[in-house]
This record gives sequence, C-alpha cells and structure tokens, in this order.
Amino acid sequence: RWARRAFCGVERLQLPLYRDVATVERLETDAGLRRLLRELPGALPLSLRLQLFRRRLDALRLDAQGSAHVASVVDLFTGQLAPGFRTTGVRLSVRRARLLQDALEQLGGADVAAAVWRDRFVVSFASDVEPGRAEMGIDAGGLFKDFFTELAAQTFDPRYGLFAVTADGLLYPSPAAALLLPDRHELQRTFRFLGRVLGKALYENVAIAPQFAHFFLAHMQGRYQWAQLLSDLAAFDAELARNLLFLRSYDGDVDALELSFAVSDDSLGAQREVDLCPRGRDLRVTRDNRHRYVSLVAKHYLHDRLQPQAAAFFAGLRDVVPAELCALFDAAEWQVVISGADARVDVADLRRHTQYAGGFFAADPAVLRFWSVVESDLSDEERALLLRFVTACPRPPPLGFASLTPAFTLQRADGGDQRLPTASTCFNILKLPPYSSRTILRDKLRAAIHAKANFDLS
Repeated sequence: RWARRAFCGVERLQLPLYRDVATVERLETDAGLRRLLRELPGALPLSLRLQLFRRRLDALRLDAQGSAHVASVVDLFTGQLAPGFRTTGVRLSVRRARLLQDALEQLGGADVAAAVWRDRFVVSFASDVEPGRAEMGIDAGGLFKDFFTELAAQTFDPRYGLFAVTADGLLYPSPAAALLLPDRHELQRTFRFLGRVLGKALYENVAIAPQFAHFFLAHMQGRYQWAQLLSDLAAFDAELARNLLFLRSYDGDVDALELSFAVSDDSLGAQREVDLCPRGRDLRVTRDNRHRYVSLVAKHYLHDRLQPQAAAFFAGLRDVVPAELCALFDAAEWQVVISGADARVDVADLRRHTQYAGGFFAADPAVLRFWSVVESDLSDEERALLLRFVTACPRPPPLGFASLTPAFTLQRADGGDQRLPTASTCFNILKLPPYSSRTILRDKLRAAIHAKANFDLS
C-alpha cells in the first residue's frame, strides 16, 4: 500500500539505531549495515545513501580517469596508467549545430565499450563557419560541461521524437520512436546510448534539467511495481485512469458496454487493435473479469509499450553506474538523484558555499547588494531561474550546494550600469558588474534570468 499512498512519515520506517549513528564510513565497514543496505536500502536515510552513492562514483571516476593535478604516466612494464595519474581521455570533436548527431556517431556505436564512458571526455567544438577549424578554448572541464549539458538537453527534448511528455512535463520513452527507428536493433542501440548519457551525467556529477515520469523510472530495476499501476496511469493519462476507475466500480450492466480485452493503439502512426491477452479481441469484459481488464489496460500503456526502450535505456545507464548503486534508490528517489531536489533554493546554503573571483569578496558592497536582492526581492521561481541561468539546472543539488561542482562563483565583470549580468554555465560562474545601486542590480538581474541571456566563454 505504501507504493500507492504514504501513510506515515518516512522516518517512521527507518531503524532509529542506524538513522542516528550511521555514517558513510560505517556503511563501508559495518557488515550489518552493508547487508541492510543491500536488502532494505529504504531503512537508511536518503541523505546517507546519496553520500554513499556520490562517494562510490567519485572513487570509480578517480580510478578510471586519474587525478587532474598530475600528468599521465604509463607503467612501461604493464602498459597501465600509473595510480593517481591523469588519463589522456577520450577526444571528441563536435559541431554545435549537429551536437547530438556527432555525439551519436562517435559514442553510439555498438563497438563503443562501457569503459569509454567512464573515462574523461576531452571536448573541442568544431567551427560551424570554418570547416576544419576548432573554436578557441582548452577543455579544462568547462567545455565538457557545456557540451554535456547541451547534449542532455537535446537528447531528452521531446521534439526529437525519442521521448514524450506527460501533462506535468515529465519525460518517458515515446512509443512512436519505433517510427523513427524501425530497425529493432537500431532502436535498442539508440536508447542504450541515451541511457549512457544519463549515466555519464550521474558519474560526472552534472545535474540535468529534464525530469522523468515515475512510471518510467519504475523500470530501473527491471521489475515493475504492479501495485502502482493505477496511480501511475493517472500521471500518464488522467482521463483514461478516471474511465478505468469508473468501470471498476460500475453498478450497471458491464456487458452492455461491449468492451473486449483489446485496445486501439495509434502510437505507430496507424490505428491498430492490440490484444491485451491471447485472442483478447474475442474475449468480452464482464462484471467478473473487469478488474483484470483494468489492470491489463494499465499494464499495456505503462509497461508493455515502454519495456523495450526502457530496458535498453537502463542497461545503458548501468554500463556507467554499477547496478549495486542503482539499487540504492526507488523510483521517486531517483528523480532527486537525477535532477536535483524539488525544493526551494536555500539562499543561506547557497551563500555559505559561494566562491568569489575577479576582485569580489564576501564583504564587497556589490556582493552584499546582490545577496540582499536574492534574499528579499526575488521570488522562489526567480531564484530557480537564477540557479538555472548559472548552473543550467533550476533545482538545488540533492546534497546541498556544498556538493555543487564546480562551486557557485560570483565574479566581478567589467562594464557599467548598461551591461546585463552574464553566466558561464560550464563553470557555474555568474559575472556581475558592480552596479551603482541596488535598484539597477535588481532590474538587470531579473532581465537576465528571465531572458536567459548570454553565455560567456571563460
């Protein structure tokens, strides 16, 4: 029943002994805690599991990519990278106008091993104006984030036809994707690539803006929670869910409705009748079997139509993020892990973990005016827009701004009262001119975040 409706606070289900004293360090050493984590992860606080998830992925990334602070050194006897040293990385050259296509060509092949995605990507942008030339800039991490944030945005954009969107703006694989990719192997290869994109975002600690539907994330572990069918169906199609609930409690003559165990499906471009069970179109819906009919209709829309794409997608994610880490969270928690906490921006936490550059410091009058405007003048929606303007994601990191990488940075910019603030989302930098008054700062900041204005190359 918990799967359909929470009937108490989640802390009531967590073991007090472990809730109060468990730490990431104890999870690494305590056999009882490790078993509990494996068998019943929900018994431990989400914040603790998030810390463990991030710690394990950071360790895997360091092992695969080496440290950013030392050059590559290869052992002459084994041919392997010396411990702690930096890999040369996987070099990618992409065009901004064909970013998704170029990424798919270079990384989406069947022969691209999962280990490639765990290595670091060294990105250069080929000029769209002068073929053969690259844009200026050395990838010290910023170009990768710029590339990857845009790749994720295009990958999950419903306009490309691979994903569809619910009425609430949540994404799920489009059943019509088979029209774009009629070859079954090509369809699975593409969705495996898309899953690797999401896995790489998690692996590199890059928050992405798209949010996914609960009924899609429920496919994560390869076993759907059937108890959630009707509640998930309401998110997918509220009218269909209402009609099925009406049928389930209908007091009239069900036979008179002339329903059969089949549905009309036009997701592949043409109207076709799909049996919900063997020879379903010949089986009438009656008062006795209507509950089975309701369940099978919901299963068709939420599981059967999505299962091939979902299976390939999450197999791709597990190519980058180990399966044992994927098992730490349920579908609702995965939304937080992927896209950040669906909560208000904690201005105090953001301010506490902000860094300053370009001559700014915490007590600078311009900095104090900035925080005064953010705290007192901006609405919750505008604070989310500010966060998106600077980091490309409107939601706070699930572990707070202490875990934001790179740190949120406020940098002094040249220019007077006529210039708008700009942002380098690849480094999470807000470039702010020292405006002459608080009013001008407020108006310019609002204009920038509502217009989603300029990206600056750093």
